[in-house]
Amino acid sequence: MKILSGMGMAFCFTLTLLASCQRTGAVHADIQRISGDETAPGPLKGEVTSVDIPAHRMLLRVENGMEQTVRWNDSTAINGVPAESVPPGTNATTAALMHVLAIRPGSAVVISATDDEGEKIATLIQVTDLSSVTKLRRVRKKIQFDKNS
Repeated sequence: MKILSGMGMAFCFTLTLLASCQRTGAVHADIQRISGDETAPGPLKGEVTSVDIPAHRMLLRVENGMEQTVRWNDSTAINGVPAESVPPGTNATTAALMHVLAIRPGSAVVISATDDEGEKIATLIQVTDLSSVTKLRRVRKKIQFDKNS
């Protein structure tokens, strides 16, 4: 009987210990603060490593070295790209400005984004330092061989 009583007390003690270790519901992270079901993402700061214009996606290396994928849409505002960087005869649309970032990897940006089912959608892209290095697209020349030689 003493054994059952001791086991019962140990069981009650274990339950009490587990109940006291319950989470408070708030998690604090470097980039965002999550409180219950509410998500409030903060700005992402980093360098643009690549831009996929047809997919409306960019890869960003954030301050801690990790890479984040951010999507944009036509309503995304982009600030900090000089007007002379946009090709002549082109309107300064989101796609044209993203093309400027695509050919200038390493540009420093601050992105305000919302979370849509696990994907970050940029609402504002602030270019803080436009890279001076341009990634030129290779033009492949077709070599035609003379059939007579």
